Amino acid sequence: MKDFLHRIHARVGDLWWYTALLFVAQRFGDAINMFVGMWLVPRYVPQEELGAVLPLTQFVGFFSLPLSIVTIPFMKFITVFIDRGEDGKAKAFIRDVFVAVAVLAVLTVPMAYFLMPMIFSRMHVECGSLGFLVIAVAVIGTTSSIFGYAIQGFRMYSVTIWIQVIQAPLRLVMMLVSMPFRALSGYMVGQTAGPIVQISAALIAFRRRFGQKVNPQPYWNEYRENIIRYTLPFAIWSIAGTITGSLDSLVIRHRLPEFESAGYYMLTRFTDMAGYLGLAAAGFLFPMVASRKATDKDAQKILWQSVACAVIGGGAVVMLLTLFGGWLLGLVPEWRVYVSMTHLFPLIGAMTVCSTATGCFITYETAQGRFRFMWYVIPIYALRSVFLYSVTGYTFFDGKVAPPILEAVAAWQPCRLSFAVSVLLVGQLMVTLGLLVDVLMRGRKAQRGI
Repeated sequence: MKDFLHRIHARVGDLWWYTALLFVAQRFGDAINMFVGMWLVPRYVPQEELGAVLPLTQFVGFFSLPLSIVTIPFMKFITVFIDRGEDGKAKAFIRDVFVAVAVLAVLTVPMAYFLMPMIFSRMHVECGSLGFLVIAVAVIGTTSSIFGYAIQGFRMYSVTIWIQVIQAPLRLVMMLVSMPFRALSGYMVGQTAGPIVQISAALIAFRRRFGQKVNPQPYWNEYRENIIRYTLPFAIWSIAGTITGSLDSLVIRHRLPEFESAGYYMLTRFTDMAGYLGLAAAGFLFPMVASRKATDKDAQKILWQSVACAVIGGGAVVMLLTLFGGWLLGLVPEWRVYVSMTHLFPLIGAMTVCSTATGCFITYETAQGRFRFMWYVIPIYALRSVFLYSVTGYTFFDGKVAPPILEAVAAWQPCRLSFAVSVLLVGQLMVTLGLLVDVLMRGRKAQRGI
């Protein structure tokens, strides 16, 4: 049996083999996460706070921005060091990044102290201990991402798969224990489960690989220019993407009725399934593409396979939700109140598919150190966020803008979930199509030798 599996692995290649294994492992975790998102959270979080769950998790990324910028070059250059057999430089690189994260974690606290009251007031929730938990999740999550990148860079794909299997049950246990006391705080406590598992597993794996036999070696003088050249554009991209993503999530909670923001949370619990297969493929895309780039092999075939996973697998889920979404929501009392929003399944599902495909394209580009996409992706996301926040708060411009313009905006009835989702989808489609055309044009130029 073992030989048979090895032959299958050799025939289909690393991407499809590990994508299939990760897909199975993630679906085990997703079964538990679905229970959390679809039953546990609606049970304990009242409807008036349910819409705050998504922006709350989004702002974890916002507060971890200073830390994540340090980790930007990590996955790229860990892959480079490993491909070149430079374990000593890899060990020193890991050490230095952890020191930088520890320093920035301390500096993140005052930033959060000043910004959190304003942000939480717009989410219509009290800060209290919840603010502390957001910072804790941000720091632990960023630290965990370093370990996760290193695991992928070291080609420890089986470790990644085991992490996916273990973290979901632990997350469920932590939420079952903590959510009855305070729902949102308990939810954030549960978010630490995955990072804790990843950190623990990585420490064990690294000890086996490095131990005492590998001594740290200097790398900065040799790689300084490449690290800076790679980090600066990626930092700009990370900052812009995190801020616009946080605003897009916050506007639904801040501007829309509580019922509709809660409904958006519930609908996305189902439409997130449209990204499962694509995310499984994208999970291994970066190290594979970076490795092939380093060895002058064509990596575009891997990209198209990942995009196919995202579009075909996601499209099938969206079709099923479009046909049977109303029946599905009617099965459970906590879901039934949102049956009137069933018509939004195609729009939100399409947005999920496009987002997953976009992630594949951007991973492919950044793995090769190319950032030209930022010149059109960042403006599209920024304009979408500004437009959506402006039109849903159009009354702020009363007396500052000509009345006919305000009347025209009011006629759109922008403070509706259907309007917000339509704007988000149009912006995402523009980004996905732009990336698709960009990659195709570059491929044709390469064929012509331009």
